[in-house]
Amino acid sequence: MCELLKQPTALINPHSQLIMPFVQPLNGEILLPGSKSITNRALILSALSEASITIHNALISDDTLIMVDALKCLGFIVRVNPETLTIDIEGRSGKIPNAIANINVGNAGTVARFLTAMLCLHPHGSYYLDGSAAMRKRPMKALLDSLEALGAATVTYHQEIGYFPFTIRTHGLSGGQVSIDLHQSSQILSALLLVSPLSKGPLVIQFTKNVVSWPFIEMTLQMMREFSKIEPFAFNNHEISFSKYSPYILSSRNYYVEPDLTTASYFLALNLIVGGQLKFLDLTSSQSLQGDIAFTNILQSCGLKIEKSSTSWDVKSSGILSVIPGEIDFNAFSDTFLTLAAIAPLFKASIRISGIAHTRFQETDRISAVSNELRKLNQDVIEFHDSIIINPRPLVPTTIDTYRDHRIAMSFSVLGSYDLFGDGTPWISINDPACCAKTFPNFFNVLDSLRRKCQNK
Repeated sequence: MCELLKQPTALINPHSQLIMPFVQPLNGEILLPGSKSITNRALILSALSEASITIHNALISDDTLIMVDALKCLGFIVRVNPETLTIDIEGRSGKIPNAIANINVGNAGTVARFLTAMLCLHPHGSYYLDGSAAMRKRPMKALLDSLEALGAATVTYHQEIGYFPFTIRTHGLSGGQVSIDLHQSSQILSALLLVSPLSKGPLVIQFTKNVVSWPFIEMTLQMMREFSKIEPFAFNNHEISFSKYSPYILSSRNYYVEPDLTTASYFLALNLIVGGQLKFLDLTSSQSLQGDIAFTNILQSCGLKIEKSSTSWDVKSSGILSVIPGEIDFNAFSDTFLTLAAIAPLFKASIRISGIAHTRFQETDRISAVSNELRKLNQDVIEFHDSIIINPRPLVPTTIDTYRDHRIAMSFSVLGSYDLFGDGTPWISINDPACCAKTFPNFFNVLDSLRRKCQNK
């Protein structure tokens, strides 16, 4: 029966990617793409600034190109150079050039939230916004209610209230006070923060204690500082206030985007489970804007060794996994929970991943999706509203459905890189591999290159 399961022909599909296991330990280098979260924040801040800005090491992917196209629809001049990984954008000092536009945000959450808030800077705008089928299920109501409460917008919903598609008529941001609930997405607060320094009057934002993914709020605040001559806000407990108009001015006119640490999680996990060594170029020992750096602590507790210098990270592993902690709270860095969940079957003990209720409202219901796919791999999974328990069982070959979610695809590709049968026989196939274009179009090429390089040693 085992030999029958090992036959790869059953996994071949013209619309899927067969994952070839690593039969030798890693021995290579990797240059990660720029952070999506930082790139799209930088695009908004640059568009609102008082000078032309060049964004360096920008991520060029579906999500960032959707933002670029949306800004062009609004009349901004944006030039993308995929070869140099730069984006030039002419800032318009907080003004939106076009008063009317139809914009499709695809399935890009940062575009959906950040751009919607930015539109309200126009005093007399009318904008029709829509997104993908998945985006039409993602929550927007808290943000739109806040903009209406501030008198900055009037929203007309064309289908379900609180969701795309809708038309937003904008009235300018004059100030005021608003309270928002952040239990579903931190992007709602980030969206308001990015435009608040340009309010014509004092503005106070109060928010609930149940904030998810707080490090992304810290990222937003730090980038706002970098684009400002003075700190444009005052932060007090669960309240952020803006006392006066504070234009965005980046004196160097150049902004460098950090390599993406969520993407790094896949290759760090790969190094952990197949062993060997991997050098991450352009990752440094400097403090990062990205909260997902916390994921490295989990992998280090599992046996991964990371040495950081001013120019790179040197990562090593024996390929022998240490016992993983019984429960880990991923609330602050939830984009990486899928990475751990996918390789959880390789550990010898149960694991509970908690603090992830909000991920049910992302590209897909990620808790349900990862549970479904792990069960197809013969794993015992207990699913709760805000957590999952994974009890490892012997793995079996399968084809992974990705739900058009790039993180599902990349996470289970890491698991498929494990040499389950000890002879290099592929045992996992990934449906709809093109979904990785959302944040890492070359993911499978990079994975294959690393595999071929270690086999040639």
